[in-house]
Amino acid sequence: MFKNYYDSHLHSRNSHDGDAPVVVMCEAAIEKGLKGVAFTDHCDIGSGDRICKAVKDRLWAEVQRARDLYG
Repeated sequence: MFKNYYDSHLHSRNSHDGDAPVVVMCEAAIEKGLKGVAFTDHCDIGSGDRICKAVKDRLWAEVQRARDLYG
């Protein structure tokens, strides 16, 4: 459908304002014909370093899995 389009602002379930796993979001992007995506998950100020590190670690693990599956 789209040609040479990217979505450069996605929030996965690892961000308080997202709810889908990274792999599911990548599958949807592939189905729509997107060339690439960027995940912009975040941790709100005041959440604490431990919580923010956990968010980052979960996101990184999901992104690595998606890269392994889809390149």
